[in-house]
Amino acid sequence: MKLIKRLIAQSVETLIRMACILALVALAIFCLGVTVPGPLPVMIAMSVGQGIGFMACGCYLLAVVIDAYKREQVVAATVAPASDAKKNTDP
Repeated sequence: MKLIKRLIAQSVETLIRMACILALVALAIFCLGVTVPGPLPVMIAMSVGQGIGFMACGCYLLAVVIDAYKREQVVAATVAPASDAKKNTDP
């Protein structure tokens, strides 16, 4: 539970930045595998680059989920007081 609260408090912008940096690193590793022909550099590029790219995708998806959750909380907080005020004024 503590981890979830910590992730929600984490900035979405930070997660997206991390995803972009990881994606650029993965692309650089892929380019290295293409420019340096040979079986070992290609194998390293494909396995390490894929792992880093997967982490980038995970960071981005986590940022989307956290942003959607935060927006849901804001909408719930703004709708609830308005509905409570309406109930109190009607006879």
